[in-house]
Amino acid sequence: MVAKNKGCIDPQCFACTHSMAEVQERERTAMEKKGWYAHYVSPKNKGEQCNYHTHGLEYSLHHLNFQVVLPIDPHVVHNIIYSIIKRIREGTIFKDGDIAEGIIQNGYYIKFVAATENNRPVLRIIIPDADNNLDADTLDEIYKIQYNNLQDSIQ
Repeated sequence: MVAKNKGCIDPQCFACTHSMAEVQERERTAMEKKGWYAHYVSPKNKGEQCNYHTHGLEYSLHHLNFQVVLPIDPHVVHNIIYSIIKRIREGTIFKDGDIAEGIIQNGYYIKFVAATENNRPVLRIIIPDADNNLDADTLDEIYKIQYNNLQDSIQ
């Protein structure tokens, strides 16, 4: 597929392969049906942060939106976010510093850390390394990027 939006080159990205009007319609439809939608911005270079983030949760569920910056498969990230939103709908409210179990498989935990994404507060989801570490001091090197730019806008 050919990119329709200038500067966007990811062949898996809906925004890259559809017009801006189609992207906006998809977002509007998602807000109406689910109460949220997400964007995934690929990293420019290997080893850099991605920017998977949600929109709309502050309106539909009165909860902060989420962000994941670890460059992993966006489908995996979407499943994590979906599981978190299911818990919110069941009454859980996540906040800075919370650690949650059962969101991802095999007994791994995730951690929520306050961050800023494009000048709006979000909860960044910290994904553990293979040893289930979540703290910046103990994470494997590749996972430490999750703690970078917590208060900077990532585009």
